[in-house]
Amino acid sequence: MRPKYVSNLIFLAGLVGAAGLALGLDTAVSRPLSRISELDGYAEATRDFAALVQRPLTANELRAARTAWRYIERNTQPETGWVNAVDGFPSSTLWDQGAYVFALIAARRLDLIGDAAFLDRARQFLRSTAALPLFEGRLPNKAYNTLTLTQTDYLNNAAADGIGWSVLDIGRFLAALSALGRQAPELAAEIAAVTDAWVLDDLVRDGDLMGAAREDGTWRRLQEGRLGYEQYAARALSLYGIDTSQAIRAADKIRWRRISGREVATDRRRYADFGAITPILSEPYVLSLLEFGAGTEMSLPAMRIYEAQAAEGERTGRALMVSEDHIDRAPYFLYSSVFANGQDWAVIDEVGTLYPGLRTLSTKSVFAWHALLSTAYTTRLMAEIAPLENPARGWAGGIYEADGQINAALSLNTNAVILEALHYRQFGPFLKRRTRNSNQTEN
Repeated sequence: MRPKYVSNLIFLAGLVGAAGLALGLDTAVSRPLSRISELDGYAEATRDFAALVQRPLTANELRAARTAWRYIERNTQPETGWVNAVDGFPSSTLWDQGAYVFALIAARRLDLIGDAAFLDRARQFLRSTAALPLFEGRLPNKAYNTLTLTQTDYLNNAAADGIGWSVLDIGRFLAALSALGRQAPELAAEIAAVTDAWVLDDLVRDGDLMGAAREDGTWRRLQEGRLGYEQYAARALSLYGIDTSQAIRAADKIRWRRISGREVATDRRRYADFGAITPILSEPYVLSLLEFGAGTEMSLPAMRIYEAQAAEGERTGRALMVSEDHIDRAPYFLYSSVFANGQDWAVIDEVGTLYPGLRTLSTKSVFAWHALLSTAYTTRLMAEIAPLENPARGWAGGIYEADGQINAALSLNTNAVILEALHYRQFGPFLKRRTRNSNQTEN
């Protein structure tokens, strides 16, 4: 199979995979606990995440950052300033472009690019994004061609009327815009212009997150988001004064389940009742910590997810760190999970089909957890993924557990999260709370 065709399939599967958070399968059962804040571990988890002292990157870490930035350099479209979500394929979502904006900020702060290049890239990107055609004239479509910024379907075919919007994708993008405004106040007017025509109130209903989909010629709004992803996007939207009071509350959505000796937060909402897959994995938790910091309801579930992975890895001797990832073979996008589809350590696609032989060690998740905690276990995994670095092209997606082969998929999200993780190691969260009486910030 030709590499470009593989890249196309990888990206398309990734787009459909994101949609799977609203169209999947889960049958989790276990005992509920009523409120996260009542658990003794909440404060301890928060302290653990906040304890790591930031420091300058080592020479090896800077090299890793340059490799990740190389993917972005190679995949930036000069006509629009947007970045391909998968290597060589001109299509993307707002989730991926939000990842790019965070990576751009990291690249500037880590001195991978200078001020002039940073501002040139940011301004072109903001101008292009402000001119996006919107779904029903209301909010950004789920997918765009990165060359033309026309609305597309999941096959990257032009779709003049659009196919809907994803509130999760828009939330990640808005978090990135907020971080960009902090980094470059001189871009305030251009940042504001991006969302001037967006109907942000459509993203919520009674405090819950709402996406939209076109079906049979008509479109409708639908609740979007499951545990972890839902709270991450809700926190991002709250930066804009949007009422996410129901979505942001994790406690009443959790069913605790004992996995590898740890009580792990799983989603009590089942597919049979709500029609959505609910994979529990690293992605939304590490993004929340890297971008917003510790001290929220996300802290304890995040720590338990890490601990379950480390305990299982140590018990079995496997290199285990799971997340959602593009892969280089069918079905091209999978959720390698701590829990999903009624099973511990399940690997599922967007409709809940199991792929037990395709679990991967996730490159971006290893970088993220190592930046957040720097344990003996994450140090061991960093050594495992070292061969995945290609200085000319970027970081590959991971390693297949079954046969030790490299998952050669090259994606924006993998490389952007690596840059986010390395930024965190030196500077801490992108969106730290500001202190009242100084220019300093605190977690």
